[in-house]
Amino acid sequence: KNVGERLTMNRNPVAAQYLFPALEKVDGNLEIEVNPQLKSIAFPTLQTVRVDILIDNNDNATDVSFPVLTSVDQSMRINNHAKLANIDIPLLQNVSNVIGINDNLALPEISLPSLKNVGERLTMNRNPVAAQYLFPALEKVDGNLEIENNDALAHAAFPALKSVTTFVEILANLQLEDFAFTALESVGTDLHIENN
Repeated sequence: KNVGERLTMNRNPVAAQYLFPALEKVDGNLEIEVNPQLKSIAFPTLQTVRVDILIDNNDNATDVSFPVLTSVDQSMRINNHAKLANIDIPLLQNVSNVIGINDNLALPEISLPSLKNVGERLTMNRNPVAAQYLFPALEKVDGNLEIENNDALAHAAFPALKSVTTFVEILANLQLEDFAFTALESVGTDLHIENN
């Protein structure tokens, strides 16, 4: 049920699956990196990660699922996947540092429906087939919001977002038709919307 420090599954060239059906809490990092045959990344009972979630460069992974995860005390990064087609994290409410979902070549959308707060930075860059980014509950980003170089992005919805404490950059999303920041009250420095 619990891992007291770090859980790492990195550079295992033939591993196709990792099973943790009862794991509820990781008190350090959860790292899943460079597993070329791994098909699915699923933690059905994991609720809390006290440091970082790092999921990177798993060439054949198609799904990432954390159905009951509610909080990450540092960062969550899901980057550099060729076949990733689904990210399912429906109950996540708070990430204290960074969320980065970048360079996922087959990902059709990003939706974190319960996310309320990001403590430092939210980046979604270079996801070339993602058509929409949906964050219906997000209220505050205590840092930067960056949406850049997403070739197919048509819709970005942040209807509850009130505050971004540093800057917002929406750059070079050539198919972008609309973005909704209907509740936005303050941006700490720059609001930069260009080449969309």
